[in-house]
Amino acid sequence: MTEEMQKLYDERVNRFNTATDLVQEPDRVPILSQVSHWAIAYCGLKLEDVWENFDLEAECFVKANTDFFYDGIRAAAASHGTKLSVMINSKEHYVSPNGVTPQHKDHSNMTVEEYEEFYEDPYKLITKMALRKLDYFQENDEEASYATLSHIIKQREINTRETYAIRAVKEQLGLPCVQGAGGGTVFMDSFFDYYRGFTAALADLRRYPEKVLKAIEVMLPYTEAGLPKPGTTLPPFPWAAKQHHVPTFLNAKFFGMVYWPHYRKCVESYFNAGTKYLSNFEGPWAQHYDYLQDLPKSSLVALLEPREYEEFNRRFNGQFSVIAGVPSSTLRFISAEEGIEEAKKVIDLFAPGGGLVFGNDRSFIAPGDVDPDKLRVVHEWVHNNATY
Repeated sequence: MTEEMQKLYDERVNRFNTATDLVQEPDRVPILSQVSHWAIAYCGLKLEDVWENFDLEAECFVKANTDFFYDGIRAAAASHGTKLSVMINSKEHYVSPNGVTPQHKDHSNMTVEEYEEFYEDPYKLITKMALRKLDYFQENDEEASYATLSHIIKQREINTRETYAIRAVKEQLGLPCVQGAGGGTVFMDSFFDYYRGFTAALADLRRYPEKVLKAIEVMLPYTEAGLPKPGTTLPPFPWAAKQHHVPTFLNAKFFGMVYWPHYRKCVESYFNAGTKYLSNFEGPWAQHYDYLQDLPKSSLVALLEPREYEEFNRRFNGQFSVIAGVPSSTLRFISAEEGIEEAKKVIDLFAPGGGLVFGNDRSFIAPGDVDPDKLRVVHEWVHNNATY
């Protein structure tokens, strides 16, 4: 990275930190890129074009983050994990018909009869479940299986954080990635996503809540072992980050019982170590706000559901920071001028005193997720006018 680009990078990191420390106001509201797989379509390509070409993938993310005003990114990589799943004929992952968006099916690898096995030795059962996914290696001869496995391992070694796309965006554009490693695994999300399956786990939560509660309890020592230990010091930036899949489907009672204790420990562990916790609230969370009020000031950066902007501001103004902006779905159907008016409302609501990172409500993953012309106009206005 050139000296000039390093200076720009440092200025942007400082802008994000100042905006979210809630001590003073930054020079202007930082703008966060939510560009994900849309970058591939923006360059006229498909996922298959970049899966084996990391340099081409990096070019796409550089272009998609050059043509709009941004101060940082939340991610910059195609889903190579999907490619590897496709290679072994996974039942869970596939690419949507648009050729750009990776998708996954709800799939249970654990039966309701296996809870007792899980309690006795969770990793033994997890290994057993993993083997169920690997029919490919049982159906092919040893040479073909070894070649595929070798390729997967090499690809995984290449596809790491700060490599290719993220590094290219950093070095060529001076854009920091706000998401760092870590964030902790709130095991309930993993249990729903990878083990019992979302549909089955929700049914279990209604029929056999004690089974799910015990599974969470059994795994807590393992998952909490990955959190920063007392006395650990982390850099303030980038932030720990986590996407939360389950809480929007839980009422306040179950959230308090099975999700909140570990989530709180995650947030507070990283905050005590010196950084913030970026939570992607994937859906409504207002039913859980009474719990959030107990978290330390400036410990949380919340990526919000737009319908909850006003309620979150009423409850937590001056306590937490937010990532908020014009919803991508809204921006697709209104004019650029109307988009600017919507941006003004968000800035007026959250920016005074600091605390606002301007960004869309979700990542752009499909070709039609956003109109680039409207996005360009709105972000140019925010860049030039959202100053303090």
